[in-house]
Amino acid sequence: MSRNLKYFNDNHIVYKRDPITDKPTEENWMYMFFEQGTYECYHLFTSKAKITTFKSLKWHLLVLWYLNPQLDQDQFMKVAEVLAHKPNGFTSFAIHAYWNYYIGEKHSVASKDETIYKFRPAIAV
Repeated sequence: MSRNLKYFNDNHIVYKRDPITDKPTEENWMYMFFEQGTYECYHLFTSKAKITTFKSLKWHLLVLWYLNPQLDQDQFMKVAEVLAHKPNGFTSFAIHAYWNYYIGEKHSVASKDETIYKFRPAIAV
């Protein structure tokens, strides 16, 4: 089953972004190579892999929150609902409405500057 990205695209929710300030060591039409790695490359939902754990769901929500500073709490809760709804194809498990609300509430108040993922040494984009 493919992912239903309609909500993200229709509402201009950013889910991929290339590095802004990091300069690649090598770049061509196929990829960018960062010898020292980069913290700024975000490409969510490009592989067939689904979100399989609450930890992974939390990470995806934090990245979406960071990439979309224009979202208010209600809009972020809607993004969390869309992401967590199993028929949309993002998760491999069903989430009870209470947990969806709890996860969205908890992470919507998180600082957008919070570290959201581990260092990845070399990213080819």
